[in-house]
Amino acid sequence: MNDNQQNSDIPTGNQGLPKSGILPQDSLTIDLDKESSPQPVKYSIRTMAQDLERAKKETTTSAAIKMPTPPPLPPPKITLQKPIPPAPPQIIRPIPTAPQPEKIVPPSATVATTPTPAQQPPQPPTIRPAPSPIIAEKAPIIPPSPIIPPSLKRSIPPIMPATETPKIPSIPPLKFEPTPTPPPLFPGLKIKPQIYAPPVTLAPQPMMPPLEPEFIPPPAPKQSLLSRLPFSISHLNLMIIATAVIVALIGTIGFSYWWFFVKEIPAPKVVEKLPPLVIAEPDLPIKIAATDLDIMVQTDTETVSNETTSLLISQISSSAKKIDDGELARILIKYVSETEKSYFSFSKSLAILDIIIPEAIANEIRDGEILASNQNGKIRYGFIAKISDGVTVLNNITTWQKYILDDLKNLYIENQPEKSQEILFKDSLQGNFIIKQIDLSSLDLSLAIAISDEDKKFIVATSKDMLYEITGIKIPTIRTFSNGTLVRAQNDTKIYRVIDGKKLWIPSVKAFLASKYAPNSEIEITQEELASLPDVKYIRLEKGVKVYEIKEGKKYLINNPKTLPQEEIKIATTAEFNAYPIGK
Repeated sequence: MNDNQQNSDIPTGNQGLPKSGILPQDSLTIDLDKESSPQPVKYSIRTMAQDLERAKKETTTSAAIKMPTPPPLPPPKITLQKPIPPAPPQIIRPIPTAPQPEKIVPPSATVATTPTPAQQPPQPPTIRPAPSPIIAEKAPIIPPSPIIPPSLKRSIPPIMPATETPKIPSIPPLKFEPTPTPPPLFPGLKIKPQIYAPPVTLAPQPMMPPLEPEFIPPPAPKQSLLSRLPFSISHLNLMIIATAVIVALIGTIGFSYWWFFVKEIPAPKVVEKLPPLVIAEPDLPIKIAATDLDIMVQTDTETVSNETTSLLISQISSSAKKIDDGELARILIKYVSETEKSYFSFSKSLAILDIIIPEAIANEIRDGEILASNQNGKIRYGFIAKISDGVTVLNNITTWQKYILDDLKNLYIENQPEKSQEILFKDSLQGNFIIKQIDLSSLDLSLAIAISDEDKKFIVATSKDMLYEITGIKIPTIRTFSNGTLVRAQNDTKIYRVIDGKKLWIPSVKAFLASKYAPNSEIEITQEELASLPDVKYIRLEKGVKVYEIKEGKKYLINNPKTLPQEEIKIATTAEFNAYPIGK
C-alpha cells in the first residue's frame, strides 16, 4: 500500500475529528521496521498549520449552528431522613516516633523539587520511534529557553567538607495500630445511604429578559350560609320587612278595634278615707293584793337604761301623791308605741326599775305586782309575789341579807335608809307568815319580809305598817317596859333585861342569880313585843373604860370607843359582863 491509497481512506472536510484507526487528511504515515515490531504500526502526524485551519472552519460552522435548548430538569426529590447524631470523637492514640534528624543538603547540590522515584506513580513505557527526515522538516521550531538573570538565581551555599558529614542514625520502623470502630449509637436504626448525582454540565445560554412580578389575585371570600340559599340577601331582607309591616298593620287594626269597640270603661274607684288607727287598750292584770286604786305610768321603750329608770321613778313618785292616807295602790307600767299598747309583766317591771332579786328566789316567782301605801302622809313602797315553794325562798333570804338593801334601794323612793354596820333580821311568826324584819334609822322606816308557804306568797315592804296592811294581819298592841324589867318570849327560855327601850340577854342562870334577880320575876311577852325591842350592841362596866361589842353571844373589844355614839353604850352588871366569853 502506497501513500496515495492511505490518504484516500482518510475523511476530509468538516467531518470532525478522526475516529480511532483513521488518519486525517494531509497526515503522514510512517511504516516502522518489521524488525522492531511484530506487526506494522502506523503513526499519523499533524502539523500546527493544519490544526489552525481546521479550528477556523469549526468556529465558522459552529457559529451558524444554534445550540439546542436543554430539557428542563425534574424537581429534586426531597427525602426527609432522621438526623444522624454526630459520632463520638475518636480517641487518637499517639504513636511514639523516633526523633527525625535534620536533613543536611550539600552546598554544591541543588535542592530537588521533583519527587523521588519511590513517591511517583508508575508510568507506562514510552514508545517513540526515531524521527524521520520528513517530520523533522515540518516540525515547528522550538524557541530556546529563556535566560534567567543572575539576580533571580538562588545562591548555593558552599559544599561542606566530606569529613563533617553527620551520621544519620537508624530509624526504627513505625508501627500503626488500627483504631477500633465505635459501636453504633442506634443499633436498630437503618441509615439510608446518600446518593450523589453526578455533576451536570450545562451549556451556556443567552441571557433571558428580566421577569415581571406575577400578579397574585386576592383569595376569594368564603361562601356564607346566606349565599347558599336559593335566593339572594336582598330578597330575604325584603321578605322580612314586608312581613314586619303586615304584622304591624294587623296588630294596629286589632288594637284599634279592641280599644274603640270591645274595651269596657271601668267605673271610677271610690277612695274611702280610713279612720285613724285605734289601738285597743290592754286588759288589766289580775289583782293579787286588795288594793284601792291603780297608778299607771307610761313609757315608749322596752330598753332597760338609767334614763328610762329615772323617768319611771319620777312618774311613780308624782303619781303616788294621789294616794290617800291608809290606802294601798297598785303600780302598773304601760308600754305604748305606734302599733301596740301593753302592760309590762312583773319581772319586766322590776328589771326596768332596777330592782334586783336573786336568781334562786326569782325562779320561784310566778307573778306579782308593785305596791305603794300612804302611812301617815309618808309613801312607802313594796311588792307582793306568788311563789311556788316558800321553803326555798326562806332559805335564800339568809344569804341575801348581806346585799338586800343595795338590791332594793329603788323601793326607797322618798327616803334612802342609812346602812348599819350589821344587818340582822328579827324573826317572828304571825298567822301563816314568817316575818323577818330589819329596823333602820327611822322608826317608821324598815325592811319587812313575810313568807307563807301555805298561801304561796312572798311580800316585801319598806315599813312594818305596810307589811301588816298587805298581809291583812292585825297590828299587835305593843307595850312599853321600864328599865330593869326582865322579859321572856312565849315558849322561849331566854331572859332579857330591858335597858332604855332595848333588851340585853343574860347568858346563863349563874349570871342571873349573881345579879341578884328574883326567880320567876320575868314577864312573858309576845314575839311581836320582843321583836319590837332592839338588842343592846355595846356594853361596859359601871366603872370601866373598855367598851365591848356584843355579837353572836360573845364580846369583842373596841379599840377606839370614842367613835361610837354614847347612847348606844349600855352598862352591864359584873355577872352579866363576865358571862359573855371574849371573842377573837
